[in-house]
Amino acid sequence: DYYIEGEFTAFRCNQNVAKLYNDSDSSDILIGTVAYSDSSESDAVVSSNVRGNFTLGAEKDLTILHQCTLTQTGNGLGVAADFGVVEVYADLRLWKIE
Repeated sequence: DYYIEGEFTAFRCNQNVAKLYNDSDSSDILIGTVAYSDSSESDAVVSSNVRGNFTLGAEKDLTILHQCTLTQTGNGLGVAADFGVVEVYADLRLWKIE
C-alpha cells in the first residue's frame, strides 16, 4: 500500500486537473482536484492536488498526468521566479505504508 500527496501548478489555463496514472494497465489510480485559473487574469495561479491511498499488486509504471483546457505557451504549468535558483512547478511525496 502507498500514500501520495502531490501539488501541480497551473497558470492562466482555465480548468486543470492532475492524476496518478498506471501506464502498465492504462488506468487512472487517483484523480486530483479540479482547479480553475482564468486565462485572462495576470495573476491566475492555482494547483491541482492529488492525495490518497492506493495498492499495487505487482510492479507497475506510473506517471503523473496534468491536463489543462487551454494551453498557455511557455508558462502554463508555472511562472518562473527568475531568482537564479532551480524552479519547482510540481511537488510530489510518496510513502510506502507497511
